Amino acid sequence: MKIGIDGRGAVWYRGTGIGTYTDQLLHHLYTLDQKNTYSIFFPQDELFPWTDPGRFQQIPLDTHKDTYLEDTLVDQFLMDQPFQVYHVPQNGIGLPKDKYCPYIITLHDVIPYILPETCSKAYLKTFMEQMNHIVKNADHVITVSNHAKNDIYHILGISPSKISVIPLAPEKIYRPMDRNTCKSYLKDHYGLDREYILYIGGMSPRKNIGAIIDAFHLCQKKLSKNYCIVIGGSHGRSYEALRLRCESLGLAGDVLFPGYIPLEELPIFYNGASLFVYPSLYEGFGLPPLEAMACGIPTICSNVTSIPEVVGNAALLIDPHDIENLAEKITLVLESPSVYAIMIHKGLQQVKQYTWEKTAKKTLEIYLSF
Repeated sequence: MKIGIDGRGAVWYRGTGIGTYTDQLLHHLYTLDQKNTYSIFFPQDELFPWTDPGRFQQIPLDTHKDTYLEDTLVDQFLMDQPFQVYHVPQNGIGLPKDKYCPYIITLHDVIPYILPETCSKAYLKTFMEQMNHIVKNADHVITVSNHAKNDIYHILGISPSKISVIPLAPEKIYRPMDRNTCKSYLKDHYGLDREYILYIGGMSPRKNIGAIIDAFHLCQKKLSKNYCIVIGGSHGRSYEALRLRCESLGLAGDVLFPGYIPLEELPIFYNGASLFVYPSLYEGFGLPPLEAMACGIPTICSNVTSIPEVVGNAALLIDPHDIENLAEKITLVLESPSVYAIMIHKGLQQVKQYTWEKTAKKTLEIYLSF
């Protein structure tokens, strides 16, 4: 069987859920599938170090993420090659309008329909313009949670029989590490020498980062240690408002914004943290809570959308709009050694059910059904 995959998201969106998904899916398919042949589209000069080009052909395209929707390079290749199936992992964006073979897409969420005000204008425009033909042309949809499946069915009208739920997973780099070593690294490289509450993720308004700041303001004086907050992620459009919020609450020296954190440093930040907080308003899946739990860090999450499905009873769940309850939960976890220990254990057990090997295996089963 000859399988085509748009792998460009593994390069363009690395550090996001979609980028991580594409990267890990490709690497694990390469290890798992010794029978079928693959053609993977990549940006020029951004190829993977694979050593079996006969089985996994990498096709470099002279393309850019800001203009690739205007080119026809993939269409030309699909027209000339006898693919049995073609998979677009980045929400189907870039799926050809003409049909050359069966098409599979991975649709991670339908946030532009539910919370359009939280999306960038460029992404919202692209998503809305593309989704009609994507839905029309997709023979099968992979999504990442049952909650996302229900949203896709109700909003886009895609039959549940055409939608498969295949969860994501934390990468193997996320594991318990020596905490003192991690804290020493963070002190040397970031000047971070306090116990801290961590958030990792984007700065879209739907991430609800302001709730962390407000809750910390309520409970800071009740905590027995001199904690600070670390908000890890690229300085998005909410950054300036969040910075001003910290200043207005007298927390300018207690909330750190280190900006983009390289992938290799993320496990260090997780392992150095005392607590991970993720009060997001909407997630198709939400990888950071699992990454934190895989590192042995107690986690507090929202009780909405896919998050309870993903974290089970291993995290403390809160109404993301209830700031007082979030402050109470932060205090409970940090001031109760028994609760703290139980949450570490539950988190490490919960993440065992998620592996990229399982994700790749279930995805391959979808390919082989065509």
